[in-house]
Amino acid sequence: MPPPGDRGLFAGGYSSVNIIEYINITSTGDATDFGDLILARFGFGAVSSTERAVFGGGSGESCRAMEHVTISTPSNASSFGNLSITHYYGCKGASNSTRGLFAAGHDSPRNAIEYITIATTGDASTFGDLLHSGSYGDGVSSPTRAVFNLGTTWDSQGYTEYVTIATTGNATSFGTIAERRHNGAASSSTRGLFAGGAHAGYSDIQYITIATPGSATNFGELTTDRSYVAGCSNNTRAVFAGCSNTNVMDYVTIATTGSAADFGDLTLTRSEGLAACSNGHGGLG
Repeated sequence: MPPPGDRGLFAGGYSSVNIIEYINITSTGDATDFGDLILARFGFGAVSSTERAVFGGGSGESCRAMEHVTISTPSNASSFGNLSITHYYGCKGASNSTRGLFAAGHDSPRNAIEYITIATTGDASTFGDLLHSGSYGDGVSSPTRAVFNLGTTWDSQGYTEYVTIATTGNATSFGTIAERRHNGAASSSTRGLFAGGAHAGYSDIQYITIATPGSATNFGELTTDRSYVAGCSNNTRAVFAGCSNTNVMDYVTIATTGSAADFGDLTLTRSEGLAACSNGHGGLG
């Protein structure tokens, strides 16, 4: 398997956008067109290995369908398989080099976790359940563990929960986080970041140490307040893009706390609901 890379993808968005665009995470600059999704969708998730990105879920029953691209080769997406529920505005996905997880969302059951083997097209399988129902959250991962911020929950606010990616089963409590929905997430192999969020838009970034359950800690600030954010990363840098009617991208160095700097612009402004992934995120080592 090739080593983790530096390409980040941003896809879809409201309303009914089907474009995929990409960046080189190491080098600041504007995004470039990559290709098109089969389905225009928003409120969906993405998981990825060093070679492949898989997009699934989102608005409408048809968005149970998953689709995939080869990250190194700009092109249109191809069919992958189906989720059992749409995970509309779920936890956006988390993955390691072999397995991708989709969790929570508006659809019942709201605490469901499903998984796929990223290298093998086919339908998703049951992984387990979250402790609490949630939506508008996000996920980060190390090579062994996925941590989900549940966003808005039907039980209360501010939960984070984790699973061991290689082992199916129910989630375990990780800690708490300041009320955080419509946020973007990105990680190195050791640290996970959650940025922006809420309907009115926040600028703060919080972080966790993925191997150590506990409450999130302040990291810094985005360049502007925003919600409906999407994030991608290599093992050094995190890039957060959109939304709240902006095409601005920000970046931070994951290992050192501090406020974000301007990265560049997306090719298209979306008001909400885009998904992001990369071939170098923390789950890939």
